[in-house]
Amino acid sequence: MIGGACLDLKAIRPVAGLLDINSHHVCTSCNVFHQESILRTDHESWEPADDDYYSKGMQKWKEAETLKEREIIEHYYGTRYSPLEMLEYFKFSTMIIAEPMHAMYHRVLHLYFREALRLVTLDSIPPRYASNISFYHDFTHPPRPSNHVEALPEQHLSDDDHLLRISQLEDWLMPTMQNDIRALDDVMENIARQMGYESVVRVGHIHRFLHQPLDNEEQLEKNLERASRQALTYVCLDLNRMPGDGATDKDALIAQLIRWRSTKPTEPLLGPEIHSGDILKRIHSCIREVVVPSWLAKPPFETGLKRAGTLKADNWRTLFSLYVPLALLSLWKETSPIQSHWNDGSYFFTTTHNISKG
Repeated sequence: MIGGACLDLKAIRPVAGLLDINSHHVCTSCNVFHQESILRTDHESWEPADDDYYSKGMQKWKEAETLKEREIIEHYYGTRYSPLEMLEYFKFSTMIIAEPMHAMYHRVLHLYFREALRLVTLDSIPPRYASNISFYHDFTHPPRPSNHVEALPEQHLSDDDHLLRISQLEDWLMPTMQNDIRALDDVMENIARQMGYESVVRVGHIHRFLHQPLDNEEQLEKNLERASRQALTYVCLDLNRMPGDGATDKDALIAQLIRWRSTKPTEPLLGPEIHSGDILKRIHSCIREVVVPSWLAKPPFETGLKRAGTLKADNWRTLFSLYVPLALLSLWKETSPIQSHWNDGSYFFTTTHNISKG
């Protein structure tokens, strides 16, 4: 009996028959589908992955007769086939385990050290880093393709047939929406049912383009032109910015999105001001001066700087078990910033790390 499969993330997904980590199916434990949904998880409606659904997809992929059929199944189910599926007790949502050394030390701790605390320079107050977004907007998430998997045969429709079906749907939906604003959700749901995989992916791309800093509208227009009419319609409905004259061609939809974007901030959001140089200097002092048992290997004295080289998993473990908490606490004073929750955040983070390794 297999208790679980524990490998690094790059290896575990192929072993489990799931798509690679570079695919748009970014999570194997829950229903988060699109990369643009990362950091926007809807915690109220979050659901774990459906093991029966994965098994169904694996069987369909195994029985598919052509590469095209397998490609469609991969798009909708996010899976190929794994021999583990033969084990009736095996639950992919809970028994596929990302190996802690890579998941916690080389990924979570590494990113927190470099990206959150910005501990990569000795400058006392380095310039605030610019984000790749200008504002936050709670867009409706792209509909997961699996929600409409029963419509799989429609993927074989020609482009003309597919556009005709959408056009017929809009002839019924648009008047309904115009007469009753409460019908927007129903309209979006019906549009979503007609979307193919590419259109679903493009919805997330549109969200990213609209969030980005706005240097010039021409580039934004070019980016939006990559999206399908279905995806553009879905986002316009979400923003309640459908063209007033009833036009639903791509140019009219793009124009509405650009007008909406022009009402939002254009400059990139700036990260918080962090005295990262002072913190890193104190960490270096702690590494040099703190006396530790001989069995506890110290990280490089210049940790965080390029000349320190690539840190090993054990270095990250030691940093967050001892040196980072010690450095932060030794710098914290009564006159420290009002945003004391920053220090609380680091405390909870390191506590979580210590629990996870225990």
